[in-house]
Amino acid sequence: LYGLALHNSKIRKYIQKYFSHYREALTQILLQGIKRGEIRKVNVDAVATTLSAAYEGMLELALIDPQNVNAEDALAQTIEFLFDGIKNSQAIHS
Repeated sequence: LYGLALHNSKIRKYIQKYFSHYREALTQILLQGIKRGEIRKVNVDAVATTLSAAYEGMLELALIDPQNVNAEDALAQTIEFLFDGIKNSQAIHS
């Protein structure tokens, strides 16, 4: 699909719209975490893009090589790693 998007503006615009909504939803979740003190102040647009890229890339790898790629485990590890990096270490754990 991405290959087609390079040559077809309708497909490209559709995918761009999808990712725009997707990143906006992630951005709002991240902002909520910052407001609650669970996430330190970060560039939420960059983190939302990184999460999107990790998810889409993992799906692509799993589709191409499902016998050797455990997308669920790899994505969970990636998200854990990323959130360890952005969590507010000063937050009080209850």
